[in-house]
Amino acid sequence: MKRNLQKGILVTSACAAFLLGNVQQAYAVAADAIEIVQQNKKIAGIVVDQNGEAVIGANVIQKGTTNGTITDIDGKFTLEVPAKAVLTVSFIGYQSQDVALKGNETQLTVTLKDDTEVLDEVVVVGYGTMKKRDLSGAVSQIKSDDLMKGNPTDLSQGLAGKVAGVQINAADGAPGGGVSIQVRGTNSFSTSSQPLFIVDGVPFDAGSTPASDANQNNNNTSNPLSFINPHDIQSIEVLKDASATAIYGSRGANGVVIITTKRGEAGYEQVEFSSNFSFSRIANKVKVLDAATYASYINEQDLNSYQYDGKPYAQLSYPGMWSYPSLPNGTLDYENGKYLPSPKDYRNPGYYTDEYGNQTWVGGADWQDLIYQNGFSQEYNLSVSGGSEKGWHAFSGNFLNQDGIIKESGFTRYALRANIGRKMYKWLEMGMNMNFTHTETDFSKTNSNDYGVIRSSLIFPPNYDPTHMDQTTNDELSWLASNPYAYINDLSI
Repeated sequence: MKRNLQKGILVTSACAAFLLGNVQQAYAVAADAIEIVQQNKKIAGIVVDQNGEAVIGANVIQKGTTNGTITDIDGKFTLEVPAKAVLTVSFIGYQSQDVALKGNETQLTVTLKDDTEVLDEVVVVGYGTMKKRDLSGAVSQIKSDDLMKGNPTDLSQGLAGKVAGVQINAADGAPGGGVSIQVRGTNSFSTSSQPLFIVDGVPFDAGSTPASDANQNNNNTSNPLSFINPHDIQSIEVLKDASATAIYGSRGANGVVIITTKRGEAGYEQVEFSSNFSFSRIANKVKVLDAATYASYINEQDLNSYQYDGKPYAQLSYPGMWSYPSLPNGTLDYENGKYLPSPKDYRNPGYYTDEYGNQTWVGGADWQDLIYQNGFSQEYNLSVSGGSEKGWHAFSGNFLNQDGIIKESGFTRYALRANIGRKMYKWLEMGMNMNFTHTETDFSKTNSNDYGVIRSSLIFPPNYDPTHMDQTTNDELSWLASNPYAYINDLSI
């Protein structure tokens, strides 16, 4: 428009000069107008993206001017510009491009590149689509690389502390032990507050451990998420607000955890193998009385009860003397004597023998040392994946064996997965995703309501020796605690 105006002004000036009798000036001005007209040329072109698809509505403007146009439905345009003009082609989501015209060039093909810095990830929700940044408070995502930091053995360990608004509480530290996952706190007082788990589009039921005599009165439960091999996970999205119910109904009222597993990608075949080894041990033990100190404490209790409470007693609980049962005739049975040790006797454990040949073992134990161990964990992963524009395939195997720090506790997992797909047409894909998992969990009653093995190790008297069953199976202490050593060794209590 500016150049057309310039041409009009020159023509008007030439006419004015001619009418005023200045013929030479009129010829000069007319020559300038003719030169301007000869410099303009009509450019025809097409604007496409990196895939060769037409870009509709792209702006094509002569740089530094307002002379421009937009592309039609086929991505084509025409524009009259000077011979040496520079065209600026731009469109939302693509990088702007300047094209300098060369010589008598009249046909152009402009390819625009994606501008990844200005593209916004779009999230599909139950009622439409919107930019992900507008859903940042309701949707959280964690990728495989972030999930596997710290080499977690199951999904719940990988999620812990990495997703805002998601609380993961372990029932205890037992390998494969149960966990409670809550999205934005407890949402129900009478029913489950666990979120809905979706694995590759299929709901995953996070059931609990069936009740049995072995786990009666025990807070331990299995962790269903331990069935999933974390190495197979591509990404996890957590839907945290009420919009999840628009997609999954009432099942999504407590939030939704969407798990997407890996599948083969186009390119070379990828073979990956990894192995992890770790040790675990208890950081600190609770300090308790040893056998000698415990015996002194009980004797002191007897004396205090006699002196301050008026409670009579015949002898101290740990007097350091032999005791013989009475016979019906009033005499003592010297053939069945038993030694009642004193506190200092526990500092010299061993057999004590009297003059009649009776023997009594005196010894103690640190029950925490007897139930704890150094746990060893080993894990192996092997995966083979690949694909092309026609389809994909992925196969993986996982083996995990984890020992707990409580003896006779552990978790073992065998997992196999196959993901095969084929693109039949642009609009049709066919595939198969199979998973097989076998787990074995050895529970110790670590957090039982009344007789957990840890609780028992703290309150069971230290002046009983586990190597002598006549002492450790005494029913007199059943009201106090179960014998922790007998429990973990599957002995009769």
